[in-house]
Amino acid sequence: DSVNGASGATGQNWETALNTITAAVAKASAGDTIYCRGSFTEAVTVEVAGLRIIGCGTGPKEAQWTADADAVALTISANYVEIANVYFKVPAYSAGTPAAIQIGGANYAKIHHCRFQGQTASHQAIYSPVCDSDNVEISDCDFMYLNTPTYGAAILGVEAGGLSYSGWKILRNTFNSCVTAVNINGRACRVEGNTFMEYGVNAAGS
Repeated sequence: DSVNGASGATGQNWETALNTITAAVAKASAGDTIYCRGSFTEAVTVEVAGLRIIGCGTGPKEAQWTADADAVALTISANYVEIANVYFKVPAYSAGTPAAIQIGGANYAKIHHCRFQGQTASHQAIYSPVCDSDNVEISDCDFMYLNTPTYGAAILGVEAGGLSYSGWKILRNTFNSCVTAVNINGRACRVEGNTFMEYGVNAAGS
């Protein structure tokens, strides 16, 4: 809880909530669930298999997450990690490869019911720099305003060494005003039930 949490708390319930996602991940064990509410500006790496990070609240933006410019808000580098119900504000770019979520060594990752909101100079919402994460599911998410000129990708998986992303499922998402909606070198993947909207007359900042 970014508002009422405390750095030295136990994090076992809302009355003893921690105040950062970083602190919660540091305490977590395989298979744990982290519930978060409030607004967070953090760069967090998850290396714990089966960890779930769930945004709480019934209204929009009750669990918001971003990172400083040119950073990655969440790096997933463990298997079976699940992210749900989080409003990500995609970090801005001036150098490097910023993203809301970066996936690497993250088989069976599941990202669902999230919103990825672009801002001026945002680049990637979900980014994979190398083909080492299979069976990833991205479902029921909104990708908005990833429209930085030339760049602006909602889901981008870089092809490396002739390898492919295998078994990805990209289901029931909405892509609105994104220069690129989906760009992965996929094999045995499913892209079903998505809504792709035109990225607009003018790109961000023009």
